[in-house]
Amino acid sequence: KWKEKSCLDPAYLNRPVRIINQDGGRTLYEHRGCAHHVVVGAGPNSQITAANGNWRIKSTDLGYRILNVTSSRALYAHQDGNWQDRFGSDWILEGAYWNITQNPDGSYRIVNTESQRCLYAHPAGTWEEGVGAETHASTHGCWVFIFSVVVDEP
Repeated sequence: KWKEKSCLDPAYLNRPVRIINQDGGRTLYEHRGCAHHVVVGAGPNSQITAANGNWRIKSTDLGYRILNVTSSRALYAHQDGNWQDRFGSDWILEGAYWNITQNPDGSYRIVNTESQRCLYAHPAGTWEEGVGAETHASTHGCWVFIFSVVVDEP
């Protein structure tokens, strides 16, 4: 079952999580495109498979790592890029640590610790278009986390 929980609660870290943009409802995913090129995008939650759209958030001394559950690739945003440029997922360490801070409305801002680029998904974008990490704050950079947890029901 899926349940919205605070991602900073240690009890929920390292569990499968859906990362959903608050503004447009787009769910972050990873998949292999042409010639095995790895693509990160955001699309309708109902159309994103568990293999592509489930992530784990791991706490480290350098920040949080956001890892795809299936591939174990980490989300990154290099310093010398913006928007979709130099953004993606890979098995690298450079640019793959994030600060996650809660906003007053309960959503979260995800900012790369090295590049200070903020994860965003524009509501008008589709799939790989309009998702990445930008160098300035935006209204499209607020996310909610839906964790897979066992829920006791009466």
